[in-house]
Amino acid sequence: MQDPIIPRPDNSGKMIMIVYWLNIGTILIQVSSIIGTIFIQVLSVIAVIIPYVYRGNLQGTYLESHATYQIRTFWLSLLYSVISVFLCIIFIGYILLLLTVIWYIVRNVKGLMALNKAEPIRDSQTWLF
Repeated sequence: MQDPIIPRPDNSGKMIMIVYWLNIGTILIQVSSIIGTIFIQVLSVIAVIIPYVYRGNLQGTYLESHATYQIRTFWLSLLYSVISVFLCIIFIGYILLLLTVIWYIVRNVKGLMALNKAEPIRDSQTWLF
């Protein structure tokens, strides 16, 4: 036997609609995050191409060390990120990803500060800061 249909209260239709919109909003946020991630990667690639292109013009100047530092920052951050992602399986990767972000920020701030003072990077070949 089929259960009788009970008339719905006025608010229930609106609540169901809100749930649908919340689900759609979640999907849109996830898609925009993927697009944002791709956009960030494109910017990173552009940021490493520029020092490669201009490196020859900078030879013998304090800016040469900055170009080397920027190129190494890109490649090392890529290396550290890949290692961290693989290590996320055992949880330590999440901590390493956070440390990679902090490392990346510190390197860029350090480079900007030296550039602002028209100074070369002391050790542009370093794996750390």
